[in-house]
Amino acid sequence: MLDSQPEEEFPYSKGLILKGHLRSVTALALTPDTRTLYSGSLDGKIGIWDLSNLAHTGGASQWLQTFNVPVCSLSAIRDHTRVLACGRCASPLVLAANGRRELEFIKGDPYVTDLTFTKGHVSDVTQGAFDTTNSERCLTSSLDGSLRLWDLNAEPYGIARQLPCISTLKVRGESGHRPPLSGFLQAEDGPVVLTFADDFRGRLFDLRGGFHRKTAEGTWSLAGEATGACWTSSAQTFAVREIGGRLQVFDLRRNSVPLQEFAGLENENPNVGAEVRYDKKHAMLLTGTDVAGPRGLGAIVALNPDSKKELARVSLGKADVSRLIIDEQRGHLVASLGSDLLIAANLPSAKSGVSALLRTDPLPPALAQSANFKPVT
Repeated sequence: MLDSQPEEEFPYSKGLILKGHLRSVTALALTPDTRTLYSGSLDGKIGIWDLSNLAHTGGASQWLQTFNVPVCSLSAIRDHTRVLACGRCASPLVLAANGRRELEFIKGDPYVTDLTFTKGHVSDVTQGAFDTTNSERCLTSSLDGSLRLWDLNAEPYGIARQLPCISTLKVRGESGHRPPLSGFLQAEDGPVVLTFADDFRGRLFDLRGGFHRKTAEGTWSLAGEATGACWTSSAQTFAVREIGGRLQVFDLRRNSVPLQEFAGLENENPNVGAEVRYDKKHAMLLTGTDVAGPRGLGAIVALNPDSKKELARVSLGKADVSRLIIDEQRGHLVASLGSDLLIAANLPSAKSGVSALLRTDPLPPALAQSANFKPVT
């Protein structure tokens, strides 16, 4: 058993394993009403899970072969009616809640040198998310070095009736080149966006007034390529998860110098890089580790963002823990365990949904043998 930190500081006390994917899970999205979970994997499949009816379905209610490439990002809209799905290709999709394809984004012309004049990405998309202030719009980042804004009500283009983007932000490196973007983080109030690129830089853009001719208003040096980011307790501070086992916490008002830095968080798989999430109720950062490190075990790690302290490390066996979602409404944590999904709950505060299953079902054998979750009394 892995030497771990005290589990009494880990608030999620019992878990349920969901199986169905055949390849590693690479993306998760939860609808705002927390009733439906979407999961994507390396084989391009998306699973739709009715969390309010798991006792009857026993698994995913629907499987979609959405892409022929890995799913890299999923985002659910606020009105529960749409899901933005991005694969490792240049054309994201908008799906209806039932999985039906509604829109396909246009792929840009790779022979046009100025990305401003292309109607879509010319290289693989790395992340997509609905605009935090306008659910009829969404943002996408790409290996082509651009961040694009899309209006879902725009007129489809061409014979294929694909959606064109309405604005393009071209990120420039120090030498004037376009570094491939690994992702972005948008502020809850909308105009501020952080981009992360493979030149190990985070850049701040204020998008008030539009995307065109924007220059970075702040930059942060990272130790490795960013695989995930989140805001913390303040709208001024953010955490970045990086390839190479590091997690850093920064302040928007202080360029380059991190407030906190955590090491020893195994994250070596670039195809399924670990995310980071902030648990508001318990004031902690949660992230996963993969099996590539010396411990050889995937784990969920809880960190104190205000001090360089690891609060808990719960080992989950020989499976990468990469994707995480915190359901604050019902007191659940959803995590990927290789090709499986774990739903864990803080039962004293957990509400309806899968909580009933977690209260009555025995701890799954695979989890009981490899994890340190305490039984609920």
